[in-house]
Amino acid sequence: MLAERGFVVEQMSCTDTDSKMRVCVILSKDGTTPSQTISKGDVNTDGEVNIADVNEVISLILGLVREHPEILEQIKNRP
Repeated sequence: MLAERGFVVEQMSCTDTDSKMRVCVILSKDGTTPSQTISKGDVNTDGEVNIADVNEVISLILGLVREHPEILEQIKNRP
């Protein structure tokens, strides 16, 4: 049931209690979360901080300026 909702079960442990009940503990995580830790500056989330990240930032900036040319006018008009 967890997998159907996008979760990944990492560990499960069940124990019988004195009152004929069974207690189960399930440790899970969101299946959409990357398993690797992302470093500060790792813009493209490839696990490394390198020139590819710089290129990604430049592409993002150029795309933003292309979509919003008024940004350049605002920069020109700054005191």
